[in-house]
Amino acid sequence: MDEHLRQFCEDFIRAQTTIAKVEPLLSRFVFPICAEQFVEHGVMPDYDELKRCDKLLVKRAGLFSDFSGLSALMVVTQLALSNDPEKRMDELMDARNLLHKYFPPAPDYVSLAAIVLTDSDRSEWEDIAARSKDIYDSIKKRHKLLSSGGDIVYAVILAKSGKDVSEIPCRSDLIYSLVKKTKMDPQSLLALARVLALSGLEPEESSQRFLDLYDSLNARGCKYGREYQIPMLGLAACLPEDLSVVADQITQADAFLAEQPNYKGLIPRYSKTVRLMHAAMLVCGNHNRVCGDECKKNDSGLSNTDKNVLIAMEITIWTLFSILFI
Repeated sequence: MDEHLRQFCEDFIRAQTTIAKVEPLLSRFVFPICAEQFVEHGVMPDYDELKRCDKLLVKRAGLFSDFSGLSALMVVTQLALSNDPEKRMDELMDARNLLHKYFPPAPDYVSLAAIVLTDSDRSEWEDIAARSKDIYDSIKKRHKLLSSGGDIVYAVILAKSGKDVSEIPCRSDLIYSLVKKTKMDPQSLLALARVLALSGLEPEESSQRFLDLYDSLNARGCKYGREYQIPMLGLAACLPEDLSVVADQITQADAFLAEQPNYKGLIPRYSKTVRLMHAAMLVCGNHNRVCGDECKKNDSGLSNTDKNVLIAMEITIWTLFSILFI
């Protein structure tokens, strides 16, 4: 295994263990997502700091606010990643209040959308929120049966991305038509299509790369899930690497995880299909961290390809969170 990927995997396990101690009664599926966020940013979570941020969240937002429930730990993660948790909390609450002007009540979704919105310049919030509402309304019209509150988060990501969003729905629909022959879960296929549509690749190429990577893993004896797991594999298929290399990295990360306490035993905390999804997530996160480190080292910006991967990763993480927990 590549030394960078091994380090990322080891950091992920340590981060997950620390985070699980903060909110042990939450769904076990939230811990890995928060752990990946820390590790991708090159930060190891500190238990005491997480507890302070958890108390800050309760104090400022209350127990029954938009920031409570299953999204709370993601908010705590964002606070802990900040140099100034108090200021970050102010920003999140202001962003939440702004989004309430444009979207229907959807507590967990609006709080996640607020996190996305605050990653942009504050002077742009109003414009992004307004454009997000237009995108959201368009999505509701195009996919009445498959739409959900998670579309709020997706709309904000699209509006914030700066991309020509007029092309994205058509690209997404074409990709959906190409991958639906697999007869996988329709809601998850729609999420997959959205990830692939932002990859920068042509719809036919991105769809085929996903199908080829899925088949490659199955041929290696790694049976990948056919539901909420597939957007993450779609993201991995978009990495600017040969698919055989990506498949090798996923199987190596999966083998590493299989030896860890949460993933082994007669009744592991995470099933084999979830473990494989986590492996794909680690490969993608490691790619982003390595690219970020190289940019800092060379004092340069990300390539367009890597920018597309970052945007697609953002959509994948929030989509996974909304599918699993809300």
